[in-house]
Amino acid sequence: GGAHPGIARVIEAFDEIVRSDGGGVCFGALEGARLRVSYRLGANPDCPTCVMEPDSLGLMMHDMLREHAPE
Repeated sequence: GGAHPGIARVIEAFDEIVRSDGGGVCFGALEGARLRVSYRLGANPDCPTCVMEPDSLGLMMHDMLREHAPE
């Protein structure tokens, strides 16, 4: 088992991006072709709009996954 290495790389990349605001992304489940991740929203009092919205994160991850883990 375990996640596809491409999926793991994408999750790690996004985890790093949101970590600067105190957020986190981790693997949830893989249900067929649907990936579920757990996203803990961070906070940036100096720049609230810098914090990535869950919808934006989902769209960006979707695009990146198509590139790194096409199946």
